[in-house]
Amino acid sequence: MRIEAMERWRETAAVLPGVKQGRRYPEHLRVAAMELATAALSSGMRLAEVSQRLGVPEVTLKAWHRRRALVPVEIVEDRPVSVRVHLGGGHADLSVDQFAAVLRRLA
Repeated sequence: MRIEAMERWRETAAVLPGVKQGRRYPEHLRVAAMELATAALSSGMRLAEVSQRLGVPEVTLKAWHRRRALVPVEIVEDRPVSVRVHLGGGHADLSVDQFAAVLRRLA
């Protein structure tokens, strides 16, 4: 099934206008190729075979992977963080800043 999907991807990419050697693939094709490549690699297929099946150079797949690995991140909630320090029979809950101050004093 995965091999057929990779071959369908290759056929789709081959007929798109403007997709030739040295030109950019549309985003939706890059995303689909990376999903297929990730699944194939996790099941043990070698990168060289993935590259051949998709008809995309290995260096291009690696570049797409690096680009995919860096995604924008948005912090939606800034929750307070505390550190619990056990002191003999008791404990103290400190904020990260308070804990950092304690460590600076101990250093």
